[in-house]
Amino acid sequence: MNTKKIPTRSVPKLEALAARLDLNLLQALDALLAEGNVTRAAQRLHISQPALSSQLARLRAVFGDPLLTPIQRGMQPTALGLELQAPLRRALDQVREVITQTLDFEPSKAKMTLHLAGSDYVEYALFMRYITHVQKLAPGIRIALHKLDGLALERQMQAGDIDLAVMNPRNAPASLRSRHLWDERYACIVRKGHPKVKKNMTLDLLASLEHVVVSPRAAALRVQPIRRLPRMAKNGECPSRLLHSSGCLR
Repeated sequence: MNTKKIPTRSVPKLEALAARLDLNLLQALDALLAEGNVTRAAQRLHISQPALSSQLARLRAVFGDPLLTPIQRGMQPTALGLELQAPLRRALDQVREVITQTLDFEPSKAKMTLHLAGSDYVEYALFMRYITHVQKLAPGIRIALHKLDGLALERQMQAGDIDLAVMNPRNAPASLRSRHLWDERYACIVRKGHPKVKKNMTLDLLASLEHVVVSPRAAALRVQPIRRLPRMAKNGECPSRLLHSSGCLR
């Protein structure tokens, strides 16, 4: 009985890979997989495009795989590239964490720029006081404030464009590490002597009043959730927490 051997790609042994890889190559691969573009990845790493292309060639030789293939706009990861992306990111994060823990950080001597993202409310309620505190302890640290974009946040953090974001945890990307800071409650404020609001605010009265919609997306202007509250409450669709946790609805 004749048997036909199926060709398989030889996978380099761990020892051989370790001998041919270094931290610079791994950081280059991480940037390339995140950016999908040699030019942007080179800018992110602060090296020239030819230097990064040379590193990509070395990575391809080490793994025996193209890792990224050209497309109309940029490059897309191969199956192996996609498989390496998440564990590579975690490994580099751990390396950075170990290095950071072993260094003595002196705020008064630090020279850096921190990029923070948040809503206008977060900027007013938290960031402004934070900036004032940092200016006293670390005058060499600059703070850059960015408008929060929840849809782009994961990519921005992977690219190093954003260092810290303050947002509702329900909207935070699951892949990012987060920490609970504080809890807040909604409040309803009207001007003194309002002709319709006397002492207590009811759900029907709240829904009947005019409201200002504050949203980072224009689509919110086409939605009127406040108007729907009475109907949602009657149909059992409105969370009780929304109705009862606020001091304005008694």
